[in-house]
Amino acid sequence: MNIITGGFLSGKKTLITAIVSLISCVAAYLVGDVGLVDLIQVIVPLFGVIFMGREISENLKSDLEKLNSKKK
Repeated sequence: MNIITGGFLSGKKTLITAIVSLISCVAAYLVGDVGLVDLIQVIVPLFGVIFMGREISENLKSDLEKLNSKKK
């Protein structure tokens, strides 16, 4: 496993960034730095990033496989 290229987490930058952001937003709410409305306004788009990122990457992989199969 090569840690410089990301190891087993390579290709999951969007997911990791969204999860870390989600944890930090919840922690800020629990500490009292942000209100509930602010927390919800940040969390809802983060879930969109998580699910849309996964869908986009799956669609790109399938499109690349189709193009590669046509070349052969």
